[in-house]
Amino acid sequence: MALSTLPSELLLLISEALDSERDLNAFVRTNRRLFHLLNTTLYRHNIQFSGSSALEWAARYGRIETTKKLISQQANIHITNSDGQTPVGLAAQYDHKTIVELLLQNGACPHTTNPKSCRTLLSYAAKSNHQDVVRSLLKEGVTLDQRDCFGKTALFYAVEKGHNVVVQMLLEKGADPSLEDVDINSKDKGRTPLSLAASNGLIAVVNLLLKTNQADVGSCDNDGRTPVSWAAASGQRTIIKSLLQKSDIGKNLRDKEGRTPFSWAVIRKQKDMVKFLLEIDEIDINPKNHKGQTPLLWATINEEKGMVKLLVENDKIDINSRDVDADLGYVNITSLLLGRGDVDINMKDKSGRTPLSWAVNPTESLKPVSHEMIVQRLLATGRVDVNSRDNDGWTPLSRLLNSGHRTFKKGMVPILEAVIPK
Repeated sequence: MALSTLPSELLLLISEALDSERDLNAFVRTNRRLFHLLNTTLYRHNIQFSGSSALEWAARYGRIETTKKLISQQANIHITNSDGQTPVGLAAQYDHKTIVELLLQNGACPHTTNPKSCRTLLSYAAKSNHQDVVRSLLKEGVTLDQRDCFGKTALFYAVEKGHNVVVQMLLEKGADPSLEDVDINSKDKGRTPLSLAASNGLIAVVNLLLKTNQADVGSCDNDGRTPVSWAAASGQRTIIKSLLQKSDIGKNLRDKEGRTPFSWAVIRKQKDMVKFLLEIDEIDINPKNHKGQTPLLWATINEEKGMVKLLVENDKIDINSRDVDADLGYVNITSLLLGRGDVDINMKDKSGRTPLSWAVNPTESLKPVSHEMIVQRLLATGRVDVNSRDNDGWTPLSRLLNSGHRTFKKGMVPILEAVIPK
């Protein structure tokens, strides 16, 4: 006898005898009659024996009708999967606005958070730029500034991803743009949305944040860096203009290493940014970090001759600034600066050593350069003190003689001849 000819009561008994949901599903799909007769049984079986897992699947993949049927059969809308996600959380994450609203209308909590990540529905939707879902959640009056386990708010995620529309929606509803990431283990290290937008070149987001008059231009992250510092390091001229127009408080602020926005622009080889900053009044172009290194020294260490030239040609630059770690590039910088008449050829560093002393007896940390050529250029000025003694009482000649086999190799004899007093 064919299944299609069996009485409905018998077919229902057969379906109830099937323990496996997989077998029941196959049975239901045998023909159209069985599907219409037993489809509800399949949903009930899933709810009773599989913990309403079908609702998770329907929410993730946007199956509206399946969601409705499961809800009508009293499916548990508060279930969580192995990642801590609820059906409404999955619907928000995967941009299924209708399912989000359907679940909320049937008892799902709009304030629910993932117990593992503490992420909110708004956080998931904002990060993924799901604008319709964000609107629906905002209508529900969800908490705007709730942080997750990483210390981030929905606004932070929207800024991080550059979702301008979502950022504007959140700000218009009153999201706080001054809140920073508070997770000490986070790679974002206490940065505010403004700081993140500034470094990522998100000018539209920066302007939205500044328009609120709540974003702090002078806010410092865990490393002491400001939005201006981040903008300078990443070469964001338009953004740094907007920031400084709002407030010039951050233009010379130093971070925990003693670096200013100008320092960062030079370190990151942002020549156009350096040109721009040089035109701003009261910008300190000679700041020393905690190691005593100046932007000019960094330009030399980076072998950025164009940058060095740009700095040297500026009257404000201090070419005789004493670098406390001279062996990092003292010889190189002296070679490049010999063209300026006001350079102090015999300037001593913290150890009392002069450029000539370093040239004849460089340390291993110096970049490979032609020390013979540098010595010759120094001596050609006619102003070098070949008898200058350092803090240990050594002259350039004694340094050279003490260097042994490392210095006495082909091409170094002229150096010896040059530094021996006539």
